[in-house]
Parts: sequence; structure tokens; C-alpha cells
Amino acid sequence: AFETWETAWNYGSVEGYCQAYLESSRTRYVGNETILGHDTICQHFRERGVKGSLSSNLVDINVITPDSALVYGEYRLVVEQETFQGVFTVMLERSDKGWKILADHSSAR
Repeated sequence: AFETWETAWNYGSVEGYCQAYLESSRTRYVGNETILGHDTICQHFRERGVKGSLSSNLVDINVITPDSALVYGEYRLVVEQETFQGVFTVMLERSDKGWKILADHSSAR
């Protein structure tokens, strides 16, 4: 999920970025606001756009069950001459399409 996420962002592909998220009404993104549902999350990123160069560092991965994991990490986003950094917590769920993001909470530092 993370490779798809970063690569798609760095190519400016909203649709590719959204493929990392579980296609479910339960999928949640929390940043400056809480967004619920895969389609709503994708619409948010279509309107906002995916710009710059994104990289992440996975700090800790906790397997909860054979089909779910909790991931803690740090991100760095460089857009033009500005750098944004922060942390994230992601809940992954295994689906028939592989590991997908069920919940994503990101906070800037």
C-alpha cells in the first residue's frame, strides 16, 4: 500500500493514490478534517490535488490480526521550495486486492 501511495503521489496521480485506500464506506482520512468513505476521500484529493515529492519512513508496524495492521510513520512532502513534515498512523486491512488503508491519520509537525 505504501509503495503505491508514494509513487502515485510523486507522479501526480490522484487515482493511483486512491488505490492505496480500501474501497469502502468505512475508510477514513483524518488530517485538518475527518473524511469518511473511499469515494469522498478521493474527491477530496481530486479537489486538493497531489503535488510535490512525498516520502515516508515507517517507524513501527504492529500486526493486530492476520488481516489487519497498525503502522506508525513519518512523512516529508516537498512542494516547490517548501517542506512539510509530520507523522501518521495508518490502519491497514487485507482485502482481496491486497493490503489497503482503512484509516489514515496524519498530523503536521
